[in-house]
Amino acid sequence: MTYTRETTLDMSWDEYTYEVDMMLIAEFGEPATHEQLCDITTAYNRGVAPDEVFSVMAETLYGIEYDDDIGGDYRFTPAVGAAA
Repeated sequence: MTYTRETTLDMSWDEYTYEVDMMLIAEFGEPATHEQLCDITTAYNRGVAPDEVFSVMAETLYGIEYDDDIGGDYRFTPAVGAAA
């Protein structure tokens, strides 16, 4: 699990949830639900990076495996394994 990076250390809770929501909207077309916000809050309090939260939510809720370390930029660049 990746913990906050230099760029996310000073994020407010609003900025943090916004980042996760934007990733969810970009990939699935909808923001986090109330239940997911509870999990996002726990992750925020523990210092987990927003891209890790998105990855776990996508894998758990949608059955898609994401790798957020590609290219060093976590913004909207999930790698989905393709069947050959």
